Amino acid sequence: MGEKKILVADDSRNMVNLLKYNFSKKGYVVIEAFDGEQALQKALSEKPDIIILDINMPVKDGFEVCRTLRNTPQTFTVPIIILSARSKEFDKLTGFGLGADDYMTKPFKIEELIERADSLLAGNKIVKLTPKAVNETGDKPAISSYVCLGEEKLDSLFKGKLYRGANILLTGPLGTGKSSICRKFMAMGLEQGESGFYIAVEDPPDLIMDRLNGMVAFMLQKFREDNMFRLASISGMKQGDYEEMLKTITVSGEEIEQSIQKKKGGRRVIDSVSGLFASYDEDKVYHFLSMIVHTASSFGGVTTLYVLEEGTLTPQQSTTVKSLMDGVVELKNEQTGIFAKVLNMKWLDVSKDKVKLWNKA
Repeated sequence: MGEKKILVADDSRNMVNLLKYNFSKKGYVVIEAFDGEQALQKALSEKPDIIILDINMPVKDGFEVCRTLRNTPQTFTVPIIILSARSKEFDKLTGFGLGADDYMTKPFKIEELIERADSLLAGNKIVKLTPKAVNETGDKPAISSYVCLGEEKLDSLFKGKLYRGANILLTGPLGTGKSSICRKFMAMGLEQGESGFYIAVEDPPDLIMDRLNGMVAFMLQKFREDNMFRLASISGMKQGDYEEMLKTITVSGEEIEQSIQKKKGGRRVIDSVSGLFASYDEDKVYHFLSMIVHTASSFGGVTTLYVLEEGTLTPQQSTTVKSLMDGVVELKNEQTGIFAKVLNMKWLDVSKDKVKLWNKA
């Protein structure tokens, strides 16, 4: 092939210089980026033929960059090699689930990295199409590419194009109906044959089960027996027992085939984020939320709703949680009723309107 352009994104200048030196000797034109935002900008402006991506970078981490590249029409076919010191199986599965073509761990052999890059450019890769990419290239997406939340007026804000696997945060004061929306969202999915996983952090599980059961014509037990539904309550666990919580979540998810192996997709609810911060260290909460966000794609497209009570976190905590999400929906209790608005949404053009969901009781 002719001139080959490679984008190298790593916050270590020594690493970038090492890769630049060796790839330049092999005839590559090397484009440098030192954080995730730079990587995204240069991927669009420089149009590289292949990208080498670190995970731990400032501004945006490599997982977010990979996800964005795979949801952008101009870059969704560009080969991506993740090169990271993170060697856990979960990190590798997350990388592949987000669309990476290869994953190498540091320390590494530069000769092997170059061979893998050459191989990918020779055509030994699988082109991955995402719902957004397919939509924006003009091809008609499959019906299963999109999902409804269960509230018609709320769904109208997404213009019918909310993609499966999105992570949506519902935020607002107590009493604005966030949990009610989550239950309707879960019930709709079960009735449509999707698996459902409800993670109860604060509310009593019996209360959730009772209300949800009424929404699915009292078929919840049947859904459980058919391994389509699980409710995991972590409110009764020993405070701070993070590993037990992770084990409970993992086992329940695998039982309904929301896993990297089965990729069944479906729906999840985490109610509530505030309760997680009350029970676990801040860093562990961020790790858990990041894990849930990143597995949404690799589990086959698991759409997840998160509930956050307004004013329960510090401004910094709230900002960090929101930055992990694909979209944030704010509910407000106004004089004439409950209103909703999409504050921000990645990857998707949404309505800027404020809609009235229901009157006050």
